[in-house]
Amino acid sequence: MIGNSRNRGNGPARSGGALLALVVVALFAAVSVLPAQAAKRVALVIGNDGYESVPVLKKARNDARAMGEALAKLGFEVIS
Repeated sequence: MIGNSRNRGNGPARSGGALLALVVVALFAAVSVLPAQAAKRVALVIGNDGYESVPVLKKARNDARAMGEALAKLGFEVIS
């Protein structure tokens, strides 16, 4: 019969495709375990203890300072 001499997936062409698929999967696995590179993280921390309609808050500035320090330790650029 004419046309029956084609490679039906049992020869080198199939193993080359399998090798390529294996390489692609291996590269994807290698890249997926690398640590994620996050965009620049910025935190704006405001400690306001001088409201007009609320009694004076005594610790808002201290709380904001502590929060800023905690965020800085986590890699944030803190703007206060």
